[in-house]
Amino acid sequence: VSVLYWSVPMTQLHCTADSTLDPLPSVGYNTLAVSDVDGSKAYIHDEDVLIVRGGASARLSQQEASKATVSSVAFVKPFGRPLLAFTNRFGVTLFDVSRDSAIAKVSAPQDFDPRGVCCSDYNDTARLFVGSTSGAIRVYLISRDFEVSHVSTVTAHTAAVTCIVAQPSLHDGPCVAACDNEGKVTLLSGEGSLLAHNMFPRDCATSLCWGQSDLIVGFGSGTVRLLNRENALLAAAIGAHSRWINAVASCPVVGLFASVGEDGVVAVWARDGESVRLHGTTTHTDALLCGCGFSPDGKSLAVVAYDSSKCWTHVL
Repeated sequence: VSVLYWSVPMTQLHCTADSTLDPLPSVGYNTLAVSDVDGSKAYIHDEDVLIVRGGASARLSQQEASKATVSSVAFVKPFGRPLLAFTNRFGVTLFDVSRDSAIAKVSAPQDFDPRGVCCSDYNDTARLFVGSTSGAIRVYLISRDFEVSHVSTVTAHTAAVTCIVAQPSLHDGPCVAACDNEGKVTLLSGEGSLLAHNMFPRDCATSLCWGQSDLIVGFGSGTVRLLNRENALLAAAIGAHSRWINAVASCPVVGLFASVGEDGVVAVWARDGESVRLHGTTTHTDALLCGCGFSPDGKSLAVVAYDSSKCWTHVL
């Protein structure tokens, strides 16, 4: 296992035009989602999900009866259709941003508080994976006319799920990864079977993403850990931040991944064979960074901070 600590930045990231966010992003993990199709951005503000368009933000149309604090947001592509998914205590909503309308709403059981959502396309079948504060992960089957039905519940976690992400897969290997606030990381098949796991005690796993050759996980200690994509074994650890990491993101197209945290640091990393190097970094003073995401071409990185009106764009 490689343990890497960086203290001197190699390249200062250049920050370009800022979008103005109103209302301001909420505090939390992974509060920004960026579409890998058209680069659209969505962020969380309390009970709302907002889309960033033309340098400004706009609320999604939602029914007042469904209003509750939003716990997670992600862009998903069931059957290749770009949609926005978000969770609150009532359940999960699948939203077509281009039509400004919800196409499916999934009610949560009374004892299930959703947190974390992703969608996996496996064997021409789309499944929605929804984490929770109890650790349970509910798996839903999505039909081609977007009827959503519960098919199974994964009980691999006993602590609150903090993040869950999917990757396209054409084989029987891991398609979905999840982490929780007690440091457990799991790899699941496209059908929801547990394939592998790893545990990092006393270190809250806050966020994760699929990299070009690794599963990348951010932790409350400020450490980024790179895990084997097939068996979750530790490949490398990076002392990336001085405080909690709140989000990680990757862009396999260019082989980069990023981490942001409570210390205001934006760090972009490159995986070069067996080594990891710092590609670029910058610091936003007095900013509690809570979300990041790459543009589809990997040429820029968007970053948001709690209670800040700015969505920074960093040129890579």
